[in-house]
Amino acid sequence: MGRAAEQLAKRRGATVTAVCSAAKAADVLAQGADRIVDRGEDLVRTLGRASVDVVMDLVGGAQFPQWLDLLRPGGRYAIAGAIGGPIAEIDLRTLYLKDLSLLGCTFQEDEVFENPIEYVERAEVRPVVSRTYPLAEIALAQEAFPDEGAHRKAGARPTRPRCLREHPATAAAGQVVGEASCSRSAAPRLVEASPTSAAGRAAPALAGIEISHWLSRRRDASR
Repeated sequence: MGRAAEQLAKRRGATVTAVCSAAKAADVLAQGADRIVDRGEDLVRTLGRASVDVVMDLVGGAQFPQWLDLLRPGGRYAIAGAIGGPIAEIDLRTLYLKDLSLLGCTFQEDEVFENPIEYVERAEVRPVVSRTYPLAEIALAQEAFPDEGAHRKAGARPTRPRCLREHPATAAAGQVVGEASCSRSAAPRLVEASPTSAAGRAAPALAGIEISHWLSRRRDASR
């Protein structure tokens, strides 16, 4: 998620300062970060109070108050994880005196899923996947995940389900297009493509996004 946030921010022209461990610094810089700050540093002392416009936090924990101190008046703080700890202390005066916006990131509108797929297809962002597995070997992928490193991701590659058929225009190129003969409510639309194409390189990530999107719709429909 951190690498994705970094690339999406760079795509919008932001200057990106990434907070990570020394072991991940080279990889994070390679993804486009402009500056690295070690996770153990005092963020306010290193970056300066009121020095950033937006904070994207995937960790939470004890550093939470420092993030708010880093924000300029009118700044925005978004969080999508709490592996550093779910409990944090906040000085409410910082929140209202600086007119800050705090955002939780879980459910998003449809275009939040659709837009990144288009960015990947246009090679504007690149999913960081170190290895892919057939969907039937998903258990092996989960077992291998810790060895891949937290800054790398393993992808599951779905086989073509029966409800997909080859599109005549792309069959010669060895591509399978998600043109389903079954309804969307019955099964997710999975996409596979030639491994030499941009879509093929992104297929594991795209399939994961599509499946997640379908599951969220199914949950909504069951409520």
